[in-house]
Amino acid sequence: MMWYLVLFVAIPAVGLYLVSRRWGRQLYYRWARFIPLRRVLGGKARPPTPPLLESHHGDDDSLPLSGGAGGSSSITTDYADENAYLLSSSAKEEYDDDRLHTVLSMSTDDYRKATLFASGSFDQDFQIPDLIGQTEILSEEHREKLCAHLPARAEGYSWSLVFSTSLHGFSLNSLYRKMHKLESPILIVIEDTEHNVFGALTSCSLHVSDHFYGTGESLLYKFNPHFKVFHWSGENLYFIKGNPESLAIGAGDGKFGLWLDGDLNQGRSQHCSTYSNEPLAPQEDFVIKTLECWAFV
Repeated sequence: MMWYLVLFVAIPAVGLYLVSRRWGRQLYYRWARFIPLRRVLGGKARPPTPPLLESHHGDDDSLPLSGGAGGSSSITTDYADENAYLLSSSAKEEYDDDRLHTVLSMSTDDYRKATLFASGSFDQDFQIPDLIGQTEILSEEHREKLCAHLPARAEGYSWSLVFSTSLHGFSLNSLYRKMHKLESPILIVIEDTEHNVFGALTSCSLHVSDHFYGTGESLLYKFNPHFKVFHWSGENLYFIKGNPESLAIGAGDGKFGLWLDGDLNQGRSQHCSTYSNEPLAPQEDFVIKTLECWAFV
């Protein structure tokens, strides 16, 4: 009896297993369409492709569907420009029904913007983060607009004032000391003597370095005459570079997106490759009236 089991069960089972491991995929693709009830067992794999309907208007501005000249099947240029399909009513209903169950991917940043700013303002349940410290520059409108562009790891935290020229003096070295061992993105807010407000968001705290540092979370922004944000363009990695004499954010071809001198008195903003930005101030060179740095802690 045991020999019968080995001969007629075990050996064929092992053989079938080996064959399926070696040629199973090819055999499935070639012969699975003949398996009865395959569509019922497998379910609908994807929404049906909407069928094209032939149009025989004979207009001069119609586009042939086939490559041959004088083809009878064509669609008008109005529909062709919009990449639209001509659907029968029953096919359109089936196609629309399938689309209702299609899950669309959305990035974290897009989801945040869609949920918070779909109506042009914050949802009633969303509170603008509290400020820990007094600001001389930021209004509630400023904060509302900037919130849409914060990195995800900065969301939900209060904005804490870590440096202000009004409190700590006009010194870049003082700014570096205030951020020693601080682990947080930094929002730099500048108001010049012409009352223009602009600045940068850096992916980490500012410090002296022999080379550029930071990540693509960094950005530049300005409020005058209209609010604009300039994200990383991907052209280079010149995000931030600090030394005792100056601070540079964004660079390329000898120009800086935002440059500040060691006394935090003079500044410069030019188009740079890192952010493909417009100059942040109306004039390339500007004089700083007030500078504030905010951390998210």
